[in-house]
Amino acid sequence: MTDAPRILIVEDDPVTARDIRAMLDQNGWQADHRDTLPDGITAATDTSYDVIIPDRMLPGGDGITATANLRATGCQAMVPVVNALGLAQDRTEGLDSGADDYTAKPFEADEP
Repeated sequence: MTDAPRILIVEDDPVTARDIRAMLDQNGWQADHRDTLPDGITAATDTSYDVIIPDRMLPGGDGITATANLRATGCQAMVPVVNALGLAQDRTEGLDSGADDYTAKPFEADEP
């Protein structure tokens, strides 16, 4: 797929990262993966990604704060946050940070 979106997964759990990559691969998309927030921020600022999928709790910082900071710098990438914190307040904080969606773990591949 030549026009496939550029995707960055920032996830410290190797099983979750593998599962997300597998779902993307099944749809013909390819993704880069970083497992710490500093590495994810570096990748996100060095490369133009169409989609950035951060975890919330990462080594080196909070994916929600990073999302807000990326938005403040003009980042236009779609940002669906995937995280184990799934209370209404957690989802609201994620969306208020500039995230486009907030999905709680565990999730199913066909979950909307």
